[in-house]
Amino acid sequence: MRRILILLFTMFVMFGCNNEQHKYKPTVTVSIIPQKFFVDKIAGDWLSVNVMIPPGSSPATYEPTPMQMKELSKSQIYFRIGHITFEKAWMDKLKSVNPNMKIVDTSEGLDLISEEAFGNNKLENQHTHNTGYNPHIWLSPVLVKEQAKKIFNILKDEYPEHKEVMEANLKDFLIICDSVKENLDVKLKNANGTGYIVYHPVWSYLARDYNLKQIAIEHNGKEPTADKLKYIIDFAKKNNIKIVFVQKEFSDIQAQTISKEIGGRVATMNPLDYNWLNTMKEFGDVFLK
Repeated sequence: MRRILILLFTMFVMFGCNNEQHKYKPTVTVSIIPQKFFVDKIAGDWLSVNVMIPPGSSPATYEPTPMQMKELSKSQIYFRIGHITFEKAWMDKLKSVNPNMKIVDTSEGLDLISEEAFGNNKLENQHTHNTGYNPHIWLSPVLVKEQAKKIFNILKDEYPEHKEVMEANLKDFLIICDSVKENLDVKLKNANGTGYIVYHPVWSYLARDYNLKQIAIEHNGKEPTADKLKYIIDFAKKNNIKIVFVQKEFSDIQAQTISKEIGGRVATMNPLDYNWLNTMKEFGDVFLK
């Protein structure tokens, strides 16, 4: 009986300690799920990462819940992805909930694609945001390396007691990013100039990195007109474009229609997946088929 009591007491103490450790684990917040992957890789398990936009939600339309706004008050740092519509619409309100929270724009200093880069009337590599810059900087291993360094520099200043561990983690993650790029280099070696159609222009930075031609179906969040669909179909036929990307957050009706008309194939991707490595792998795999 005495042994049982001692065992129960020990379990209670351990459980209580674990709860206390979890309770006081420092917290930072990010906008999208792939950012959590980056922070997790650099920090490890001593840091809690809060994500504002949950799985299956669109960064263009999502509105935070009252519970999320309350949870935000626990964060010491907010890592912005930079130029997504959610941040443009909500950042001032998010700041007001926690005025002492440090706001870090991970896109600052990066070579961003501007609205003026291609123009709204051109199909190739067009993007459809009113934010000034294409925000999908997490979908290029070259740019992710720079974001990772920025995340590390902020965290080491805020939590110097974890600097040594994070330095090792950062080194490992940068090697992973290089490996991802090398993998894409091989898979896209013969894809130079290849065109593809996408509902929402999330792959703009990879299109730039590998000289791919991206044609977006939507424009400023609006469904395409019948004339626009016909123009895309005619353009695709003329340029022998056979790949149509779709993602879970958007309707695939137009993508399926276009694919049928051009004799192409639909590739379903999730650019907001936590497993960023898998996202990059799957993108490259599409061009090998």
